[in-house]
Parts: sequence; C-alpha cells; structure tokens
Amino acid sequence: MTTIPRRTKLILSNVAFTGDSLGPEYEFTFTAAGQAATVKVNMKQRREAIVNRDIFDLPELLEAHRLPLRIDVVEKDEVFDDVGSLDAELAISYPEPREQSITFEITVKGQGREIRKKSLAHVTVVACLDKGIRYVAGLDPNSWLSVRFDAGFEEEIPHLLAVELVEITAQAIRFRILEGRYKGELAQISNSPRRDYLRQEVGVRREAAQMVLRSGVQRLQIGGVGEFSVMVDPRNPIPRGTYRVEIPDEPHDKGAPYLDRAKYARTWFRIGDQGDRYIHTGEVTAGCATVNAVESWDEICKVLLRSRLDSQAVGTLEVLP
Repeated sequence: MTTIPRRTKLILSNVAFTGDSLGPEYEFTFTAAGQAATVKVNMKQRREAIVNRDIFDLPELLEAHRLPLRIDVVEKDEVFDDVGSLDAELAISYPEPREQSITFEITVKGQGREIRKKSLAHVTVVACLDKGIRYVAGLDPNSWLSVRFDAGFEEEIPHLLAVELVEITAQAIRFRILEGRYKGELAQISNSPRRDYLRQEVGVRREAAQMVLRSGVQRLQIGGVGEFSVMVDPRNPIPRGTYRVEIPDEPHDKGAPYLDRAKYARTWFRIGDQGDRYIHTGEVTAGCATVNAVESWDEICKVLLRSRLDSQAVGTLEVLP
C-alpha cells in the first residue's frame, strides 16, 4: 500500500534576457533538496522564451517552507562558456495558492573575447502544489464512472466530480469524494486499466452558472452558453422563484434513448435540493425543464459540469413567468 504524498512540482515557466547578447544556446541547472535537473533553452533571435518544463518534484510539504535553490546558467560557446549562478531561496506557502511563481535575476558574464559583456537572465520558476485533488474524466462514451464504496455498495459518479486521492495499491486507487451526492464518502476504482479516469486538471472549474427560465415563452438562458428552447409542463409548472441547481446525482436511464445524439443524455441537473424536477434533455417533460434541442445538450453539459456554486451545486436557476 502506498499513501499518496502531497508533493510540490517545480516548473521552469519562462526566461528572458536584458543587457548584452551572449549567444543562443543556454543550459539552466537547478539544484534543490538533493536533486538536480538541467533544462536547455534556445534563445535564437529572441530575448524571451516560454518554456513550461518540469524541473523536479519536491517531498511532501505540510507547512510554509523556504527552499534553498541554486540556479546555474551556462551559455554554450565553442571555446569559452559564458556563465552565471545564484544561490537563493524559494518561499512556498501552504496549502494555498496552488500555483506560486517567483522570478530570479542572474548575471551571466561573458568569457574570452566577450569578457566585457554581461547579460541579466530573468528566470521564472513556478511551484505547483499537488494536494492529491483529481477530477473524474476520460469516460468516453459513458460519462459516468462506476466506483465501489468502502460502505460496500457500487454507484456511478459524474464527469469532473472532484475527489482526493487517499492511497494506491497494486489492485486499486482509493479516494475521498469531495462534492456532490456522496461528499465525504470513501470509494475506489481498479488500478488498471482505469487509472487515467482520475486526472489532475488545472483550471477545470468555472464560476457558478447563472440560468433564467422564462416559462411563458419556454426559453432557458444559460450564462456563457446561450439561449435554448425548452419544454415545460403547463399542468405541473415549476413555481416562480430562484433555485439551486445541483451537481448530477446519478445517471438517469430515461435519457438513454437520446445517447446517439448526446453523450451526456443521462446526465441531469436537479432543480432545488429535493424533489424530482430536473434540467435535462429529451422530447418529453413531466414537471422539468426539458431542453428539446438534444444536439445542444453536450455543449450545455460541458459548461455546467465545470461550474460550481458550492460543493453541492453548479449554479442557480431563476424561474420567471
């Protein structure tokens, strides 16, 4: 059994040079926590380069930390290498923010015929805190992940639901569910071949979805997506008011007939924190807000599944006459 470490990844984000031009071929060597890594950067015909290369992982951090870091810069020449170095500290706060960047300035001195030249290297390093947070993904064409709970039952959880890794064995990946219907529950999936179903994605979340349903004209407006025709049941209308719209609770088999037109047809969003009114797609309604443009449903879901009001809801729905 392997407990998931909370690691910090160092990334060389970008480099820029001011001062004299010394040449195009550079090597940046980083040394910290008993590790060393070298990144090569070609600066030909430019003074700044976006690199975004991993340097190395640091051991578990449980508190704010000041990391001694040495950076050596070498501009490779046929005869004399131009060199510079810096001994510094990388201050890392914990547990937030997840991404922390700092720019170091290193003087690179010319050698040989360039002895009178010097350049200032601006080296930006990003520390990314990996707290074991992962998101359900890679589920084509199903969009729901079947998991076994520690409590002994099996259920499915939706695309982009957040979980926290707990431990890995040769047989299983175990995690705690952080939001939605099963928030706080421990569950697991097979270690192989479904390991890629829990992914670390930066920027996976967006702000809470703002939706307006105008029942009289049967139109649903979703901020950031557009306006769609919906069906509402005049004999069982949704009362006027503002409701929370929940994270999908379970796959709804009534959406199965539309799977050939929408991958997320079984993904429904409950209106309010109780009852059986949902925002979903299809051609029949019974007290719900039913988007009858089935081919548009995947576009809607891709936004709503990323949206969060809190750990139980994707946003709000205002119902107007």
